[in-house]
Amino acid sequence: MGKFEIALPDDLDAAVEAAVARGEYQSKAEAVCAAVEDWRAQQVFNDLSAEDLRKLWDEGLASGSGQDDDAVFARLKDKHERRPSE
Repeated sequence: MGKFEIALPDDLDAAVEAAVARGEYQSKAEAVCAAVEDWRAQQVFNDLSAEDLRKLWDEGLASGSGQDDDAVFARLKDKHERRPSE
């Protein structure tokens, strides 16, 4: 695992601290890793051409009907409620 030190502006540092305090992340490092992962995903998305997006759209349509959203959210809620508290 790579390791380095960063300096954040006070407002960003406070936002990260608040997210950790709310239990969204276990540590500041975890919060920063999540931000970098989101950035990386955004970069991948930004690199897609209009043709790539059309192809993905068509693949999605061809995959058949989706799942019932109420059932999906019920499963997610159940899974979240069964997680051990941190």
